[in-house]
Amino acid sequence: MAISPDRTRERGGLLTGWLCFVILVSLWTAFRYFAPNEELIDYSDPRVVGTLRFALPLGLLAIVNIGAGILLFLWKKIGFYILLLTAITEFVINLNIGIPLEGNLSGLAVVTILWVLLQPYWHHFD
Repeated sequence: MAISPDRTRERGGLLTGWLCFVILVSLWTAFRYFAPNEELIDYSDPRVVGTLRFALPLGLLAIVNIGAGILLFLWKKIGFYILLLTAITEFVINLNIGIPLEGNLSGLAVVTILWVLLQPYWHHFD
């Protein structure tokens, strides 16, 4: 659906800031999963070795989140749905590798806050 020339799309400062936050956190997350700090990895600890197999999928999900954030900047609703799907996927993976529920809810909280911030502008999205 094309936007008519007389209808402008303006994204609020809070929403813009939150989208920037989501993209920057996803960039940092992808970096951390793809460039693990060798000092933090002790291969003799079976818990660490077991969680390393999830580094690639979680890093790829972080890259998908970056793309979803960019789609939201381009006024595409699909970006929100992608972020929601990746947050749910990350939630399940994190539960499987033993991350406590309290720490695991942050990804879902980010998407919930985004949903609240998107509501006034949702009609602008394609």
